[in-house]
Amino acid sequence: MRKLSKFILLFSLLSLFIVGFNFSQGIIVQASEQWKVVSRSDWQYATKVAPPGLMQKVVQGNISGSWLGDPGRMKIVRLQTPRQKTNFYLINTKVQDKCPPNGCNSFADPLCGSAGCAYLIYVKDGNSYRKVFSEYFKDILPPKVPFLRVSNQLVSGLPCLEFIELINLTSSNLKSRKFCYNGKEFVLVDSKTRSFNE
Repeated sequence: MRKLSKFILLFSLLSLFIVGFNFSQGIIVQASEQWKVVSRSDWQYATKVAPPGLMQKVVQGNISGSWLGDPGRMKIVRLQTPRQKTNFYLINTKVQDKCPPNGCNSFADPLCGSAGCAYLIYVKDGNSYRKVFSEYFKDILPPKVPFLRVSNQLVSGLPCLEFIELINLTSSNLKSRKFCYNGKEFVLVDSKTRSFNE
């Protein structure tokens, strides 16, 4: 019986080593993870691809009533991988418009600032949508460096996401942050820094 207990303990530890376990978030991530790059052409205007009710939810939950801009000019990518539980929508809140002749005050990007622009993820929740992610990113990158990659591995029914950005505009170092779904929201599970020359 003692040998069997030792074998089970050894097998359990080996399994954690092979699979990988993030103890702080309680998320298991497969070691054989592969990534799909989300290209600039995958992003489309919200007016073209947003399902009914989504952009109203974005505006109600994130933007003050004095903003007069068009949320349909924000860009969206619908993220879908095989076997995932539900579709989810990543929204770049930067409004893709120039200012009107009378100025930008009431039309300026409402969720952009020195930290970049807000990126939001909404999932379908019954007849409505629920926000499960909100982070600020600067998506200014060197050519051929992807801003967003989507994992082929599912965690709590949704793929993990990796966002890549320059540490600052004068640096050659990139910071990548990996977020995975814990059943309620996307949480940070890994962060790395590297040179884009690597």
